[in-house]
Formats: sequence, structure tokens, C-alpha cells
Amino acid sequence: MFTPSLRQICFKRSFSFSPARLRDIQRLTFTGNLVRDAERLQSQRGNPYMKYTVASNNGKDVPATFRTVFSFDDREFDRMETVLKKGNQVFVETNAVYRNSPSTESAGPSPLSLSLQHLNIQVLKRARTAVAEEEPAERATPFETGPLPNSF
Repeated sequence: MFTPSLRQICFKRSFSFSPARLRDIQRLTFTGNLVRDAERLQSQRGNPYMKYTVASNNGKDVPATFRTVFSFDDREFDRMETVLKKGNQVFVETNAVYRNSPSTESAGPSPLSLSLQHLNIQVLKRARTAVAEEEPAERATPFETGPLPNSF
């Protein structure tokens, strides 16, 4: 007696609570400025990784929040070292991973620590350097020939 209409069949809800969607909940995205150049480091086991720190704030009167991000994809290390320079404004996507910190006290549960694993980064604005600030002043010369012939 009750058959689903064409509209009910075609337009089902697009969200899901499958495990793939639950992983997206622990994703953290933020913008900020790089505190220093990205560093290439090595773990105690000899595995390479990159580390960079991003400072973001919400106004003049609010203290900045510093977030340290770790990248374990060694295929991107060379690109990250050349692009991620101090002062660049960046948009960062990370996975938030909670781990149990080793506790010195045996009583009570061990505290959780938040680790941010790099997924994606985009440079929104490059930092001005001393060399870059001097060059435009030298190049800035007024046009003596007038407008170009095809300009309107």
C-alpha cells in the first residue's frame, strides 16, 4: 500500500555515520603564520619527519595559539623545506591524534596528548624579506613613454 515515491528513492540523505565519516571528525583546519622554517628531523628509530609550528590569533587582545604539526610523508619533504619559510601565512589541514602520555605517577589515568599530523598545507601569503623589500624600490620607475598603444 505504501510504496516509496521517486523523490524518496532519488533524494536520500547524503551523510552517513560510517567509519570513513567518523574519521573526518578528528580533522583540524586552521590558518596562521609560520613561526620558523620547517625542520627535517629524525626519530629515535631513524625515521625521517618534518616539523613546523603555526601561530594563529583572533585579534590584538587575544594571545596567539601555537600549534606544532608533524609530517611523515617523506615524498613531500623537499617541497616543504623550500616553501614553508618563517612568516608565511598558511592554511593547514591536519588529523588530530590523541595519545596516552607516559605518566610518572602510577596512580590515576595517564593524560592524553594531542598530536597534529599533516594532511595538506597551502601558502596564502608569502612573508616579505629584506631583499624583497629593497628590489621593488629599485625597479619602480615612472613610465616616460606614456600608455601602451593597445591600452584603453
